Amino acid sequence: MRFCKGINLWKFVRLRDFKSREFKRLWEIYKYSFPEGEKRDLEDEKKIMVKEEYFFCAAKENGKLIGLIEYWNLSNFVFVEHFTIKKDFEQRIWHKVDEAFLNSLPNPNAALF
Repeated sequence: MRFCKGINLWKFVRLRDFKSREFKRLWEIYKYSFPEGEKRDLEDEKKIMVKEEYFFCAAKENGKLIGLIEYWNLSNFVFVEHFTIKKDFEQRIWHKVDEAFLNSLPNPNAALF
């Protein structure tokens, strides 16, 4: 499977180490991007990060961290749980990153948001 592959300028890099500097930076983006009722706490995140079907990915533009995407690779479809871009990038590239992510999936028509 080509998950977290990305195309052109954008890459989607799966993170598995919640102790990494990059995860900590993404966690800050996650915390300010979603309301309390739509996000999990750090302890719950740690528990699901070990699941093979769960992907916590850094979204990068030319190697620079611009956002994150969390999704589940289920048997017949991909369920995107969270997708956000850093505030200083939002207006400029949101739709382009969205399209790049969909194009990185083996079956882009199977993604649900």
